[in-house]
Amino acid sequence: MVMRVKNLVDNCDTNDQGTVVYNLAASFIRKNMLLTLDFSGVSNITSSFVNSSFVQLADDFGYDKVKSTIVIKGVNRQIANILRNRMTRMAA
Repeated sequence: MVMRVKNLVDNCDTNDQGTVVYNLAASFIRKNMLLTLDFSGVSNITSSFVNSSFVQLADDFGYDKVKSTIVIKGVNRQIANILRNRMTRMAA
């Protein structure tokens, strides 16, 4: 399933917004279903958002499970860099 992040949250700035994404993604991971998160139209994300969404997913389910279940698309350079940097640290 493909979900546009802009349809889930207004912005990707806060822990609360990250938790919305976390809850959706976690439900897919628990069901072993593939989820594509489309960041089209999102210009930036904050560390708070990433920590409460993707980092928390990796903490709860493991980096490899998140990587094999969640696909990210439609990202700009800033979003790609922050996601890659945070997730790479989680994998180490």
